[in-house]
Amino acid sequence: MNESEYGKLWKFEKTHWWFVARRRLVRSLIAKCVRASSSKDGSYLDVGCGTGIVLDEVGSGFKKQVGLDISQGALGLTTERVSSPLVCADACRLPFADNSFDLVSCLDVLEHVRDDLDCIRECFRVCKPGGYMVFSAPALDFLWSEHDEAIHHLRRYSWRSLRAKLEAGGFQVVKATYAVFTLLVPIMLIRFVAAFRRTRMEPETALSEIPRWANQILIVLHNVESALSLSIGLPVGTGLVGVVRKEPT
Repeated sequence: MNESEYGKLWKFEKTHWWFVARRRLVRSLIAKCVRASSSKDGSYLDVGCGTGIVLDEVGSGFKKQVGLDISQGALGLTTERVSSPLVCADACRLPFADNSFDLVSCLDVLEHVRDDLDCIRECFRVCKPGGYMVFSAPALDFLWSEHDEAIHHLRRYSWRSLRAKLEAGGFQVVKATYAVFTLLVPIMLIRFVAAFRRTRMEPETALSEIPRWANQILIVLHNVESALSLSIGLPVGTGLVGVVRKEPT
């Protein structure tokens, strides 16, 4: 990701509906699928922690929390949010011993790395037997846009393609769903029009200010959608979110 984009993330991710909705869904997945069988004083690793907001909100429930990112700039922003240990390293070469963490999160990371299967295998390696990984990734190739270019995405996924890689990496799927279903058509149309009208050579993200009332409506809408996705799953959406498990030995 361009270093300048981390400043945008810092500005938007605390209140912007997309980031708020994703974090709530991740917390719900952890509560539903992980906390039931994981110790509350366990260990948590956030791979690709970015500016640290997930580490702050999710990691606080664990005795040991570690954040990892390849960007020193991102980790600098993370220090303003958390006091957890932070490591600057490649997500495909995790500098931790085997079987180190009860929970690993890999949120919007796989689409950035050259070899996503290597990253999955590394997450599997450092995850304890019986432990979990929470993941998210962008979905549907036809949604590829300037936004993907600006934040250095290398791919988007279908559930079939992502599941095959998660299982090839050693994990067993516990729960997975598409996300952001209700806004799929509007987002698709916006990205189509933006591509048609694009005149800039340098790509920019789709992050922008929206009216506060509209942001609140979208947060409520996606709270309802999250509840639905956890109970029955969604058939399609702009992203994929889920939990996988490393089987006990």
